[in-house]
Amino acid sequence: MKRTPARIALPLAIALLASALAGCKLPYEILSKLVAPKPTPTPTPLPAKSIQAVVYQVRDDRVRGEGDTARASVEVEIPGVKRGIVGATRVIVKKVVDDLGTDLLPEKAAEARFESVSGEADGALVVTVPMKNPSRKAKVLKEVTADVELYMPALDPTALATIPNFLAEAGKAVVNPVLKEAGIEVTVLSAAQIEAEKKAWGEKKLAEGKKFGLEGEMLKTSVQMAVESYLGSSWVNAYLKVSDPKGRIHDYVYVNPAGEEQGVNRGEESGFVTVGAQSENPGPNWSLRIRLKTPKTFERYTFTLKDVPLP
Repeated sequence: MKRTPARIALPLAIALLASALAGCKLPYEILSKLVAPKPTPTPTPLPAKSIQAVVYQVRDDRVRGEGDTARASVEVEIPGVKRGIVGATRVIVKKVVDDLGTDLLPEKAAEARFESVSGEADGALVVTVPMKNPSRKAKVLKEVTADVELYMPALDPTALATIPNFLAEAGKAVVNPVLKEAGIEVTVLSAAQIEAEKKAWGEKKLAEGKKFGLEGEMLKTSVQMAVESYLGSSWVNAYLKVSDPKGRIHDYVYVNPAGEEQGVNRGEESGFVTVGAQSENPGPNWSLRIRLKTPKTFERYTFTLKDVPLP
């Protein structure tokens, strides 16, 4: 029987183990802290409208215990905009300086991502302008300048593609005129399709293991771990096979039987888009809504605040 030298077998086992775990999904709360998001190019190429934003409150949270993170921000109300028409916002901080002349611009300010909007639909839209913690000696923020981008899918009917009872549609290509017009193809994977993908993944890992010289229990264990972790995340409600060559998809939301949108945790695993509930898991009568980017769905504003008192 051919034996793999121990000095070779151990690194190979580690490599196969890492490969097996590559498809494993941790809970979203943990995963989001471990995986760095891809930077979003900014700003969106739209003219920025100057507005008179209103300071809602200033936060200056200091570290008070192990695991806490110091953070500071200015919460700003956008005049004339209700939360109900806004799906997501992105705040791009341009300048923050206090009365000591300290630059409080946060790191990677230009890489801000869109954040989902929640709360009462009729409530005023409030956005958060992040900044570094100011000195205790500082009394005011002499200047805060930022751009805020609003994603408002409800303003354009061609930006909303709703898939009723989407869990029951698993295994079939989604038929939707909005997606078709945008050149997007979506399939919700069925249990049978997931098993077929897992089988193919196992065969691939088996071939890789043999190529590296693994055999016997070591080979069997590495393949078994690879198959069990592949497309098997506990937080995922559905795996989607998505073709979006023009990059038109902005995000996904669930829609409950009452017609209320519910945010989802979105990710990607082995080339498939994953969606999972942020709160209540979808039932048989729930819909999946895919929200697209169109010129009509975006607005961009710019504002400057002067002499904002610090807490």
